[in-house]
Amino acid sequence: MDPAAFHFLRLAENTDVDLSTIANVATALTVITGVAFGLIEAQRSRRARQERAAYSAVQALLSPEWMKSMITVHSIPDGSSASAIEADARILEAAHSVGVILEGLGYSVYARIVPLRVVADLSCVAEAAALRRRRAPPERFTQNL
Repeated sequence: MDPAAFHFLRLAENTDVDLSTIANVATALTVITGVAFGLIEAQRSRRARQERAAYSAVQALLSPEWMKSMITVHSIPDGSSASAIEADARILEAAHSVGVILEGLGYSVYARIVPLRVVADLSCVAEAAALRRRRAPPERFTQNL
């Protein structure tokens, strides 16, 4: 082995540190710290946005208009024809209201504003509650309850 290959281990002889080396190390540490902080803040901001969006989805599904409309829509007898539903203005308005709210939630999922998991969980609970009123709910609606 060549002892000259381990010249960096002789610390007593390498005590001269150049001012530009110190500045370069400080700059590198500053950049690394800034990037790490930026990544952490971006993740925190994304999580906060998802929480706000989930809260908005909950508000949309738990609004008085949604609840009244869902009760009206769920009271439509099985096998009703489209003309029978269109004949009753109250039922038609409730069906339109439910459709508009669900369309808004669907767009929010498509635009990746609200996670699909949140809307699916909320819809599953609402549907299970409606089915419980009629008969025993299918297994697919009660798996996450």
